[in-house]
Amino acid sequence: FATENAWDKSIIEYRKGIDLSPLNPIRYISAVKVLMNQKKYTESLELLKLAIQRELTFPDLYDSLSQASYHLKD
Repeated sequence: FATENAWDKSIIEYRKGIDLSPLNPIRYISAVKVLMNQKKYTESLELLKLAIQRELTFPDLYDSLSQASYHLKD
């Protein structure tokens, strides 16, 4: 869906993948990387907050979180 620019469907599929394996940081990292490249900062922030709620830690978690937050500020 991401290659077709169907972002709503793509985000739904990312969330399904995360729900299948909620403690797998690779799922968050790959989803956020694609979303950040497409300037989907709100969606990236939502996924990163899910990771924090699930008490996950992985490289670049807080860096990605701060980048997404920064881009959403006016």
